Amino acid sequence: MPRRRPAAVPADQPHWLTVSDNTRRVLHCLALPPGADPLQALRAEAARWVSAGWQIDGDMSYGFCFIRNGAERRLIKLCRADPGAPASAGHAFLAGAGSAAGRCDGE
Repeated sequence: MPRRRPAAVPADQPHWLTVSDNTRRVLHCLALPPGADPLQALRAEAARWVSAGWQIDGDMSYGFCFIRNGAERRLIKLCRADPGAPASAGHAFLAGAGSAAGRCDGE
């Protein structure tokens, strides 16, 4: 089976950077400014957590990574849709996507 190439993360589209816990509750959300490099923002956020003593699980080539500190685990990911926007009724909604409470104000 051929290896899959990492998905491209286009910088010309709006992106949000989120940090979630194991229950998909958004702990931190940042709307990236227009023209910002999404992967660079992801790497910078992961580096911030690493400097606080967390360890990265996996790589960031698909626009997300897990971090852990003891038994705690977090997901840092890039989103193309505002995680604070109301979810539409669809299969992703039924699967639990869009369950983030509150708005992403670009903290």
